[in-house]
Amino acid sequence: MPKPYAPTARVYVTHDGRWEDEIVTESGIKFYKDTTFNPEWGVRIYGTVATIPLDGKCEVSEGDLVYFHYFTLQYDENRVTVDGIDYWAADVEKIFVKVVNGEIMPVHDWCLIDIETKEIDHSVIVIPDSVKKKQVDTYGKLLYAPSNCEIPVGSTVYFRNIYAFKNNIEGKEYYLMNKNGIECYQLNDSSL
Repeated sequence: MPKPYAPTARVYVTHDGRWEDEIVTESGIKFYKDTTFNPEWGVRIYGTVATIPLDGKCEVSEGDLVYFHYFTLQYDENRVTVDGIDYWAADVEKIFVKVVNGEIMPVHDWCLIDIETKEIDHSVIVIPDSVKKKQVDTYGKLLYAPSNCEIPVGSTVYFRNIYAFKNNIEGKEYYLMNKNGIECYQLNDSSL
């Protein structure tokens, strides 16, 4: 079956649907989101690699499940249709992670950071239980890092929150950022 030619620094991906437009509650009730309002909130950010650049200069392979920037599926200009199948062009550097045999592997200098929460405690103010835990936007635990990252996985990393954005990858929410956005780190070692 013919596929589109992937120029240098681009891959083509396929997917099961362009939009995450359904919300299913625990009781099974389905709600449908209006994807025309803030479409970046509802566009799918994952797909399967169909073709890689002919020069082979990328860290993903055909058949890999990859997570990428939402621009990939948001804009129709990225779509190419061959024999009735839609392929979407994704810039190689905008692919964040690949999942191979259930293992999450960051690519192209991207890191996944566990979002830290801290308990809010004030002796004078009564705080409801629903808001006692707050996400911390300046540090977290480095869970996945590319092979060329000097920071050990498991370290607490500090960063400016303008460098990080949240993504849901394989059912868990992470901060996703380029390794160069990490300001400093602390080894999580009890001997320190």
